[in-house]
Amino acid sequence: MAEDREVSRDEILKELPNKADPTLFSLSFAVWFGLLIALLGSLVALNSSYFTIRQVVVEGNYTVTAEAIILASRITRHQNLLTLNLPKTIAAIERLPYIASAKIIKHFPNRLVIKVRERKPICLLKQGKFYYVLGNDFTMMGIAATKSNAWLPVVTGVPISKARNRFPLTKAQVEVVRELIKLASRKNHWKVCRIDLNRSLLVMEIPGNQRPVTVLLGDSSRIKEKVTQIQAVLAGNRFGEIISIDLRLPGIFTITTSN
Repeated sequence: MAEDREVSRDEILKELPNKADPTLFSLSFAVWFGLLIALLGSLVALNSSYFTIRQVVVEGNYTVTAEAIILASRITRHQNLLTLNLPKTIAAIERLPYIASAKIIKHFPNRLVIKVRERKPICLLKQGKFYYVLGNDFTMMGIAATKSNAWLPVVTGVPISKARNRFPLTKAQVEVVRELIKLASRKNHWKVCRIDLNRSLLVMEIPGNQRPVTVLLGDSSRIKEKVTQIQAVLAGNRFGEIISIDLRLPGIFTITTSN
């Protein structure tokens, strides 16, 4: 019976094949060769005129011109479509006051589509001699041209320190203004003229009145209920010329007429 003996490290190494496995070598070469081809292909594509932007289409714009949007995007002529930084380009477009959001779609090899959603003016914010336009998302859109925005309700009572913020109104103030603006009706020819957030006051113009109607809102609570009450009073007006509506007491409203 053969005796067991300890096998040395040198003996084990002698048993191993001296030549490398040709299959492993071929696989490794194929991987590195593929990576090299991919790298060379990327370099060629990045420096090729085949992917140069030749057409830029802007969709969804009504107020802002396509030229202004392309200029704001900073897309340069002969820029490579592959290297265009989409987040940076979108952010540049969305800095335009009238642009609420933007989306960019690449159509290879050389066409770019910019889709935008514009914000619409919803009211004016008055500070001293200046009027600032607020969009329908209550974002500051810049100083207003008074004549072209004369139809918009004017909001007052906002501290000067907040008037030039991108979002100058608080969440509660936004809710109040949004509900009160709903009172404007083309069908009934009701116009919301002024919303004073400091004094909780609303001024409207309605048909048949020689002077505006003043609505005393009290605090900003139950604003939807108060809007419903105002609509009911104005729609079923049998009181003659209304001077004011007082909603400061919960569940009770007082109407003052010229009679």
